[in-house]
This record gives sequence, structure tokens and C-alpha cells, in this order.
Amino acid sequence: MRIAAGEGDVYVVEEGNNRVADMVDEDPVREGMGTTVTALLLSAGKLGLVHVGDSRCYLLRDNALEQVTRDDTLVQSLVDRGALTPAQARSHPQRSLVTQAVQGRPMTISGGTLEPQLGDRFMLCSDGLSDVVTDEAIGLALTSYPEPQECAEQLVKLAVQAGGPDNVTVIVADVTAGP
Repeated sequence: MRIAAGEGDVYVVEEGNNRVADMVDEDPVREGMGTTVTALLLSAGKLGLVHVGDSRCYLLRDNALEQVTRDDTLVQSLVDRGALTPAQARSHPQRSLVTQAVQGRPMTISGGTLEPQLGDRFMLCSDGLSDVVTDEAIGLALTSYPEPQECAEQLVKLAVQAGGPDNVTVIVADVTAGP
């Protein structure tokens, strides 16, 4: 599922990027600080998605796992060009070298609108999870733990058990019937 960002979808991320630029102008020691962003917003029955960097959004629909976002990394660009296989990318020493980030410099924000379906499960995560836990293990956890909080906690445990050297952030959200 490839998506393109619309102007209204990216305003907050652009504002954050501008704020980082202001902070660097105020104190040059802050040069190089930044973050990745992957966020969903539910409004009027649709999901807005914005993405910059190597945090990810996954969708589990009908027990099939799909990575919705594309990593903004050097290694992903090598995979896209056919210079590396996805299996080689998983262990590449520069797999976390981001090419886009919220750091006060020009960036390209991806995103758009998704049509959620009853029963969908979305997972947002930092590379602290996706770099050390396979998509197969992620999919198994997402299907094995019905409660979102318990599922997120299990995914964090998997990353820690795998020896993840980075911070681990995981959010699991289910699409359910509501008012």
C-alpha cells in the first residue's frame, strides 16, 4: 500500500521541523538533533498517516501483515535499486542511517489517507523493534495477543530479548465498532 501525503496531512510535522530549525539557530550545539515520525490520526472514519524516517506503520488485515510505510534510509534505497536484498538489508551495518528526519532541514514527508476496516490492527514502532524482530515474529505477536496493550508489551519484550541496542517504542491500535 503506497500512499502520498496531502498538504493538510503534513502541517504538524512541518511545524515541528521548523521548531527544530529555530532551536538549532538559538543554540548551534543542537545541530544534528532530530527524530523520526510515524503517526496516525482517526477523523471522520478515515485515518491520516504521516511518516518521516525509519519508524514504521504496519497493518494487520485478515491475518496478513503489511508494512505501510517505507523506511527513509540509505539501505532501503539500496533495496529499492536492487543492490541489496531485503534479507541482506536486515543485517547491513548502515541499516539505520536515515535519509529523512525531522531535524530542521528540508525533508520529504510521506503519508496520506487510509480506509480502515473493522478488525484492522495497526502497529506503529520505532526501529528499536523492526531492526531486531522479524516481520514474521511481529505478525505472530499481533495475531496472538488480542489486547493491544498486552500485544505492545510482548513486542517490546521480543526486542529486548533479541538484544536490541536502541530504544523501543510500540503502539498497537485496533479498529473496532464505535459510536
